[in-house]
Amino acid sequence: MGKPIRAVQISALKGQWRTVNAVFDKGTFRSFIAESAVPAGSSILSYDRPELAPTAKGGPIRITGVIFLLVRIGKKEIHDGFHISPDLPYELLIGAITMRPWRISIRKAGCRTRVVVGNDRRDPDLMAVE
Repeated sequence: MGKPIRAVQISALKGQWRTVNAVFDKGTFRSFIAESAVPAGSSILSYDRPELAPTAKGGPIRITGVIFLLVRIGKKEIHDGFHISPDLPYELLIGAITMRPWRISIRKAGCRTRVVVGNDRRDPDLMAVE
């Protein structure tokens, strides 16, 4: 099964949303955003020198920093940290480290592939502490 690509909305600044294409890949541990897709004016934790991250396709990609994003996938909203890379061939890559806690799954039925999000950051039950 290929990796599904879906349009999602991202925000790093209050009330400012931008649509990007996201690849959902449970075979990739980390989540990434292309340097060119980082919302303008966002707060970024920049590294003094790039970190190199291995890829399944061979050569490593450079990671220049980290950004915290809100991501709307359909009607659900999640948040997580994304590694910034100038080498990423996609606008956004949502990896296993983000998919697991938000219960994001890929479901294939016939010719259709759906991305299903189980949790929403706005759900009061997720914030309940006893």
